[in-house]
Amino acid sequence: MKKLLIVSLGMGAFASVYAQTISVGNFATGYTQDFDSLTNAASNTALTAGGGEFANGAGATLPGWYYGQAGGTGSNYNIFGDTGASNTGRFYSYGSTGTTERALGSAASGTTGTNSYGARFVNNTGSSTGLATFQFDMEQWRNGGNVNLQGLLITYQLFKVGGAVYTQTDFNTGAGYLSTNVWMQTTTLADVTWSSLTTPTLTNSVQGPIAGATATALNGNLAANALKVRTVFELYAAGQSWDAGDELVVRISDINDAGNDHAYGIDNVTVVPEPASFAVIGLGLLGLVARRRRKN
Repeated sequence: MKKLLIVSLGMGAFASVYAQTISVGNFATGYTQDFDSLTNAASNTALTAGGGEFANGAGATLPGWYYGQAGGTGSNYNIFGDTGASNTGRFYSYGSTGTTERALGSAASGTTGTNSYGARFVNNTGSSTGLATFQFDMEQWRNGGNVNLQGLLITYQLFKVGGAVYTQTDFNTGAGYLSTNVWMQTTTLADVTWSSLTTPTLTNSVQGPIAGATATALNGNLAANALKVRTVFELYAAGQSWDAGDELVVRISDINDAGNDHAYGIDNVTVVPEPASFAVIGLGLLGLVARRRRKN
């Protein structure tokens, strides 16, 4: 996998040791996560039952990143190093055999139900913002043998200082996680400059590129098996702003679809400040950017 980069709202985030959240201390520098701490062994690494942080120290250490399951008939709280060959419902560290370059992903099933994973960011900059742009490479590592396209859901929740606090149960079930005021664009994996984005669409779901009746492993690093995805959370439009001390949780969900399930990983995640500067002017967000600057 390529490296994952987070630069949240011009944010500088730093988390070099075990932590429950990712501290955002500056709107100018960035936080990187390349997932290389994930296992590449084709065997289960146990995760805490019921969900929690990827921090068990045994091949699944991602400070500030969380996971959970909901709606299934059972559970499989493990992470497995895989090339897309396995169809078992669980969390995966995707990549080529034996390589330490990994991507974080999952496959859903009737047993696990919906698999969710994501990250918690705390605004320690002393200022406020009303926009969050979350972009990533969506890599498909398995065609599960289903003629229907499937995909991922992206939602978020903002925890205000002195208000409600993060709970693992709500993360698992999605309670309180917003799907409104979410805009989506896609482009090809080869579009390294993000210059050919589709027209913004008001949706929180994105479909993977591959479907077919014959189940097979895929190489998620290939352009044919991947998309670049840009998601914009309009916090102001939802009557919110990300103020000093507030926590923003971004949540990616792989639902249990009808029939066999495809499998996806995420890579090269970035959260950036000014959506208008990244070809999302069609959202009418320039006024919101100005409001953020005035608020600051």
